[in-house]
Amino acid sequence: MPSILTSEFLTVIGFERAADPSGGSLWFDFGNFKLTATECVNQHLAEVWSFFGIYRTPRTLAHIDFELPLTLDSTELGLAFMAFGMGRGIDAETMPDWYRQGLTLKHHLPWEKEQMAYRQQQAAFQ
Repeated sequence: MPSILTSEFLTVIGFERAADPSGGSLWFDFGNFKLTATECVNQHLAEVWSFFGIYRTPRTLAHIDFELPLTLDSTELGLAFMAFGMGRGIDAETMPDWYRQGLTLKHHLPWEKEQMAYRQQQAAFQ
């Protein structure tokens, strides 16, 4: 299965290029907050896309901080990673369809696949 570049995936779902000199940042406007994505090297010296945002309402303050690899196995995996990274408590003014879709694609996440395989293996021994 061919991989897709995370940068292309982000552009397809609506992230826009940031006006920075490095050209390595993208952002998505949710109306009441912006999520910024930057291609960088993380603390483990791995090249990743790092996401950052502060979600604020009169009663809520949430820090969004997660990473994606530079390539993804599928669009579905990318959507699932994005929704998982952002969490379920987000009530944005402009909630994109890709977020809602990502919440339904949880079964594409690697740890969910591992749990499913483990359960199937356990069921086979009973």
